[in-house]
Amino acid sequence: LVIITTTLLESDTTELFLTSCDVGEVGITEELLTNIAGCDSLVIITTTLLESDTTELFLTSCNVGDVGVTEELLTNSIGCDSLVITTTTFLESDTTELFLTSCDVSEVGTTEELLINSSGCDSLVIITTTLLESDTTELFLTSCDVANVGTTEELLTNSAGCDSLVITTTTFLESDTTALFLTSCDASEVGITEDLLTNSAGCDSLVITTTTFLESDTTELVLTSCEASGVGTIEELFTNSAGCDSLVITEVIYEPLIGTVETIDICEGTSFTWNGLALTSAGQYETLLQTASGCDSIAQLSLNTFEPILELLASATEIKLGEEVTLTTETNLLNTDYEWVLGGADTVCICPTLTLEPLRSSVYEVAVFDEQGCTATDEVQIAVDERVGLYLPNAFSPNNDGFNDSFFPQGNADQFPIVKLFRVFDRWGGLMFERNNIGLNNPTDGWNGQWRGQALNTGVYIYYIEAERKDGEVYKAYGDVLLSR
Repeated sequence: LVIITTTLLESDTTELFLTSCDVGEVGITEELLTNIAGCDSLVIITTTLLESDTTELFLTSCNVGDVGVTEELLTNSIGCDSLVITTTTFLESDTTELFLTSCDVSEVGTTEELLINSSGCDSLVIITTTLLESDTTELFLTSCDVANVGTTEELLTNSAGCDSLVITTTTFLESDTTALFLTSCDASEVGITEDLLTNSAGCDSLVITTTTFLESDTTELVLTSCEASGVGTIEELFTNSAGCDSLVITEVIYEPLIGTVETIDICEGTSFTWNGLALTSAGQYETLLQTASGCDSIAQLSLNTFEPILELLASATEIKLGEEVTLTTETNLLNTDYEWVLGGADTVCICPTLTLEPLRSSVYEVAVFDEQGCTATDEVQIAVDERVGLYLPNAFSPNNDGFNDSFFPQGNADQFPIVKLFRVFDRWGGLMFERNNIGLNNPTDGWNGQWRGQALNTGVYIYYIEAERKDGEVYKAYGDVLLSR
């Protein structure tokens, strides 16, 4: 037994969407076909109108005949109308002024020369030459020769070919006198002598030497002794380095028992060596010694202990990238060295104060230690705001009014010391301006709104910048700017 069941296969429908710049092809058409199953297949085609495109070009010319607006109707790649509108504006002639100087009267005045610039337009050069007057130099000399005294004038020619008058005034230089004062214990050398010499300038130089009598000297010495038998006064006569008598009087006095008291402060946990003993506890200590002269001497020590203290202070705990912070310390220790831990590296110096320029948020530590081995530590955390300190304006007007005439990168020059690349493009991607390795906040490094010496029209342009931070990281950004005239 064969049972055959047949089900209804519905017709299919296909929609197509097309475009055309021919008005006659615009609309909806339907076409009924037969598919592979032998059923109806409806194809619906919807065609919409593709409008013609328009392109505007802006040119300049110094030929009045080229000025105006022209339209040219072309056919684009898909066969539709493409309208090109060209607007040509008049480019005026330029004028250059030059200012020169000359000591030749015949060259003085103003001349004009009409040239052709790179754009094929008139370029007027105006040269103004002014008279350069002759210069005068005054020299002042001295001489001990009366014949050389007076004023002389000499007319020369300077490097510019002009007269150069040299006036030399020579004044009389009188002879000099030197007074010397000496001493002597020889009576025959006492008195005043005069010697007439010639100095380095060739003039007379009188030397007057006055020698006075040097009496014998006396030296008193005071000594001590712990022996009563050695006490008294002794006189001895010698000859000094000048050959004169020198009397030495020595007085020996009795030295009783000597006592010395010393006070020492040490930090807790350290020791102080006194007479061969390592002392660690506070208290009063005493011992019997001998002086250099062999006498008895009692030495006393007052030993005190204290806790070392160190406090680390910061001029600011929150700063922006590129700003400086000063770290200072306060401690009760004396004659100290400091060990700083800065960014993971140790630095040892006798510097209780440091000025830094942190590149990122960090904890800074310091340890202090003195000659006796006392130590103390402290730390402080500095938070650094690393947000970008660089920006560019969104509009500028290069109309030579002295305000906002240049488009240039601005911001924190300490944070961004160099701009590696700065470019400006038009809306079609054409490069209008480029600078490399410039600084921030300098209008002369910016774009003046021109391309190849020609002022560009009002419009929106695209910029791209690469700036290197102080830590070596390169910041990249792009955006748009409005050129307004």
